[in-house]
Amino acid sequence: LQSGNIDVDYTITMSYLGQDIDMSMNMKLMMKEDANGDMQFVCKGTADTLGTAVPIDMFYTDGYMYVNTMGIKYSQATQINMDLDTDVVKGLRMYTSGDTRKLAFTIDDQKINEVLTAVTSATAETYEELGVTLDMKINESNGEMTVNKDGYCEAMKMFMDYGMSVTDHTTSEADEMNYKMDINMTYKNPGKEVYFEIPSTDGYEDIAVAYVADAE
Repeated sequence: LQSGNIDVDYTITMSYLGQDIDMSMNMKLMMKEDANGDMQFVCKGTADTLGTAVPIDMFYTDGYMYVNTMGIKYSQATQINMDLDTDVVKGLRMYTSGDTRKLAFTIDDQKINEVLTAVTSATAETYEELGVTLDMKINESNGEMTVNKDGYCEAMKMFMDYGMSVTDHTTSEADEMNYKMDINMTYKNPGKEVYFEIPSTDGYEDIAVAYVADAE
């Protein structure tokens, strides 16, 4: 069943210029496949940084991510593929706990970074047009999935350590950041079909077009 109603909680530590900044996000995510088998989702929640909470509404359809943050609306071409090759997952271990099964796993760094490069290619191209190079790399990723007696995922937790750098073509100076992220997901009514409508895309500005226009 390619749909889900999920509560997602993120705990994030960003390291930048020798300082650690703690952040958190709490999101309610609903996802499904459209008539063509492509993923759609809607997501609402808040992001908290240094005690300041900011509401975030997002949705994804037709290869574009749409984001509304405090009335600022933008869209961005983003390719999301939920059907990862099985060789991305390694070190799979299974054990039982009552009526549930737990599947612990690690992610192959090389394979997942190939996926990351493909997913972020549109964003990287936009940065290149602005005279900077964006590099992202996942250093470590692992997790654990809880499967109920009916065979449906009811919870998942993941840890991810990844870095990001932005290098100026003119000065060769680079801003480097590192993120450590704990993600906890709780599936509501696992196994049940999820229904929702994609919001209107009116009023959202393509971020790539806006950046290029500003650069000119």
